[in-house]
Parts: sequence; structure tokens; C-alpha cells
Amino acid sequence: MRLRIIFVLILIWLYNCEGVILFTQFKTCEDPIIKINASFRTVDGSYQLFNATYISPIINGENLRAKLTAKILVGEMWMPMFALEEERGFCALVRKHTGPFFDNALRGAAIMPRCPIPKGTYLWRNYKPEFEKLRLQFPLGAVKLKITGTEISTGKLAICLDITGIKK
Repeated sequence: MRLRIIFVLILIWLYNCEGVILFTQFKTCEDPIIKINASFRTVDGSYQLFNATYISPIINGENLRAKLTAKILVGEMWMPMFALEEERGFCALVRKHTGPFFDNALRGAAIMPRCPIPKGTYLWRNYKPEFEKLRLQFPLGAVKLKITGTEISTGKLAICLDITGIKK
């Protein structure tokens, strides 16, 4: 019991530590309708610049059932941290859990900060993500995120991202 309490206290400390998030992997999974090709370039080991192309033949909004899962690396095992799912659609999940981070990311591709995101092709070039504006908090160490969006009307996978990063 005592070890469990110490573990919880360590996790609380890790969650409250400020740090820099650096992505180590960003890829699409499976074969989604929305295509994203992205890369990150680390500058001085302290921040990253994001380059991406987002091609979508569909609107991205309430038409998608959204899910976000997060895992943390403990030793050599990926342990679940949380899972968020939003039946009301992608926009509801993003607004609730990312806050101003999402609006700023849209501005980075010259998209008006709104949801749903219109179908089209969008580009980010040398965009610096502002993780300090993200509502979700992550502990120090390696974190793995999986973001999926499934079309409510057809059940088809619309968007799927596997992202691995380190908060240090």
C-alpha cells in the first residue's frame, strides 16, 4: 500500500512539472480518408518546427467520432494513461481538451480557427506548436498518443495518427 501511495505522489509530481515536448515520431496509421504527411525539426534541442500537408476530401467535424488514447513508457512497458472519446464529434473533443492550442495550430496553416475544418489541402511550414497552450497535461518522459476519427455515417476510418514524444 505504501509503495502505491509513493508511486501516485511521483506521478502527481511528474504531471505538474513544466517541460518541453519534443516529438520523436508522427505517422498516420492504417489507411485513413484524410491524408497527413508530417515532420518535425528540432532546433537547439529546445523546440520543434512542424511541417505538414493535410489533404481531406471530407469535412472534419461533428461527422467524426473521435478518440484519443495516451500511454506512458514505464521501464520498457507502455502503460495506459487515459482514453478520451467523444460521440459528439471531433470538434467537441478538440475544443474540450486542447483549448487555444488547436486554434493556433489552425492559424499555422492559414485556416480560420473554427470547427468543422472544411475539406481541402492545408500546409504548415516551419510552424512552432505552442504546447504551453494545450489543456491536456503530460508527465515527464516518453508519451505515445493515438488519435482516431471514424465517420459516423459510414464507420470508415477518416483520420488516424500515431504520435510519440518526450517531455523533458
